[in-house]
Amino acid sequence: MSRSAFAQHFTAAFGRPPMDLLRELRLRRAAQMLKSSQAPVKSVAQAVGYGSRSYFSRAFKAFYGIDPAAYLASETAL
Repeated sequence: MSRSAFAQHFTAAFGRPPMDLLRELRLRRAAQMLKSSQAPVKSVAQAVGYGSRSYFSRAFKAFYGIDPAAYLASETAL
């Protein structure tokens, strides 16, 4: 099966493209890691598959509405 055929079948079955689901899973895992570890944002970004901290920060903010550093600060303040 070609990549485009897979993407079409996946989208039909799950209602969204596979990369959207993968992005969500990576960002949810990153949020868990930020909550539960002392790892810096750059390390978390790399651990969930982002090569660039700035790209990770933009994706995180687009998904959660807050950048990872602020998210980390709000979680540690609780």
